[in-house]
Amino acid sequence: MGNNNQKPRAHALDALRGYAIITMVLSAMEAFSVLPRWMYHAQVPPPDHVFDPTIYGITWVDIIFPFFLFSMGAAIPLSLGRQHAKGESIMKLAWKTVQRWVKLTFFAIFIIHAFPFMLGYEQEWMRYAMPIFFFILLCLMFMPNPFGLSPYKARAITWSAYLVAVGFMLLQPYAGGAPFRLTDSDCIMLILANVSLTGSIIYLLTIGHPLRRLALLPFLVALFMAAHTANSWPALLIHTSWLPWLYLPAYTSATQGCEVGTTVERLANVTSEGTNVGAFRADNS
Repeated sequence: MGNNNQKPRAHALDALRGYAIITMVLSAMEAFSVLPRWMYHAQVPPPDHVFDPTIYGITWVDIIFPFFLFSMGAAIPLSLGRQHAKGESIMKLAWKTVQRWVKLTFFAIFIIHAFPFMLGYEQEWMRYAMPIFFFILLCLMFMPNPFGLSPYKARAITWSAYLVAVGFMLLQPYAGGAPFRLTDSDCIMLILANVSLTGSIIYLLTIGHPLRRLALLPFLVALFMAAHTANSWPALLIHTSWLPWLYLPAYTSATQGCEVGTTVERLANVTSEGTNVGAFRADNS
């Protein structure tokens, strides 16, 4: 039986995110060359799967990431807005946003260094056993106290898992004798980390004013379109970063989809900002 005290969730948003995650997994497991063209990215058709920008159109694979970005944006007001309505300050929520960004960035770097094709162990079984071990470390790092321990012990386990993960990344052998590099990371996860930071900060700066957020969209679109002009100031702004492994403005182009999600969610009145505080819950996690 369900818990009658549990707050109702935004089931449509849960369904959209679930669909995006399932189709992400399916698209990543497709066999190459043998399926119809519509089963792959439109610009990477079989049998060679070589990128061809002259091919127009999209397939179901191409809309997975936009769906996920939209649902992530729609979940931001439900999470941050609910906390703000309960009395948490903008600065505290901004600090939580930065912590989340750092964790997602760490995940993007760690996960790529845990793939079997990246590992340089001589024994083949080690190249498959170590990723399982790394998966256990991820559970200890990101699961919220699954063993019901005291907060002190839970934090000790979490930080120990982080330290072990860092040690393995720095010391383990990699394929071809390559060294550990911070610039080696999962591109999709790094984009999500950057978009999560930028989208959340924009939301916090415009909290309670969704029309201001909506008005910002044309300027974002214009900025990223202008960045295609070589040697222009938008190109310099978008493609310059002192720490590209941590934050690259070019990755935040996907923020446009995220901001559409935050704005549509607010205008649809399924939010934690206004009078329906706490009526819906779709934790952005």
